[in-house]
Amino acid sequence: MNKNITRIGKRVAKRLGITKQAIRIQEKIDRIGKQKRKYLIDSVMNYCYKNEIEIHEIYKSRENEVLLPATWKTNQKQEIIEIVTPPIYRADIINAIVFGSNDNIICGDYCLNDKIELPYSSKYNFANGACVLFDQTEKIAEVYINSHPEEIKCGINMFGVASLNYYHWMIDILSRIEYINHFPELMDVPLLVDEDALVRKTYREALEMFDTLHHPIISVERNKGYMVEKLFYFSPCTFSGVYPIRGGLRERSFDALSYSRNKESIEHFRKCAKSLMDNHEYTTNTKLFIDRGKSPSRLTNEREAMELAERYGFSRFNPGEYSLKEQISIISQAKIVIGDEGAAFTNSIWGNNCLFAIIEPSQWKDCLFSSIMHLSGNRCINLNAELLNSKNERDHIIDLPYFESFLCSEYCDV
Repeated sequence: MNKNITRIGKRVAKRLGITKQAIRIQEKIDRIGKQKRKYLIDSVMNYCYKNEIEIHEIYKSRENEVLLPATWKTNQKQEIIEIVTPPIYRADIINAIVFGSNDNIICGDYCLNDKIELPYSSKYNFANGACVLFDQTEKIAEVYINSHPEEIKCGINMFGVASLNYYHWMIDILSRIEYINHFPELMDVPLLVDEDALVRKTYREALEMFDTLHHPIISVERNKGYMVEKLFYFSPCTFSGVYPIRGGLRERSFDALSYSRNKESIEHFRKCAKSLMDNHEYTTNTKLFIDRGKSPSRLTNEREAMELAERYGFSRFNPGEYSLKEQISIISQAKIVIGDEGAAFTNSIWGNNCLFAIIEPSQWKDCLFSSIMHLSGNRCINLNAELLNSKNERDHIIDLPYFESFLCSEYCDV
């Protein structure tokens, strides 16, 4: 139980039927030998300015595009929205305490997180793991920390919240590798990588494929603190939190900046995978329906929708059954991919002018994956689903006659 709960985290543990009592017991066990300390909250950038730490600007603040896709048989038309992104930078910080599977960094009396500067940061809860309180109003954080954190001489931050999730690993965390590779002089500096990510073969494959400088790697454990003598900090290239405050999913407003993706990172991924995208070693159907397998689905009638799609010539595709190289090859051959909104659509990076049809409630106005599709030269359309009034605020259902009308349309005639 100890290893499982520590590794998979609360939300996944709940889905697997691990009780709340077991989770609370495990949290107490994890805190043995640690002290809860209070810190002031600030951003990494502000801390660097205050302490005269040099900031190496990699990408200046600049214009970017997010794609709000059209929704089938509704008034929602496709819209390209132009936004201005914060700069992306590097800072070399002395004596920083970091934690596995966490974005927060401890320096002196401060708990630092660059995302608090976002205009909508109050919609997100940045308390996670060892950080049990992150009050943006009072600007106070409470963190459980080892009396004597394990010491690391130097390292580059390649860790973050939700690194077990394929989307967050690829887009929020691993996307940094593109601009980390701008600094060949750091090729011998270890990447500090979440153990959560390294235990997954596909994630390791991605790291090996896209880290063209082949850095050494140090595995960092979830919730464990590490004192890094010299942290080469690279700021995030995505601009949203991971966990909305309670009820935030139903009440969320549209913040275009939160859907911005780093175009250079996507281009880097595609360039590194080009040989796999061009040489179709793994033959497959060009019409795919994403199968979540044993993973819980928020689309409550996903099985029925999948069976209906199969009658119209679609094949089931469960990314978890394939290596990363196989996934790249399969998606690069596809002409149309349908599925419920979820991390599997991160694989749209590998599409070649493919149409991706995302099933999700239209009121979400979600550009999470459509913007990736847009930047990678693919197309996107949403299929509207009805949001259900259930305990899980993401549960939804698609009307099957409506779905069948899409399957009969020219979009699926490929």
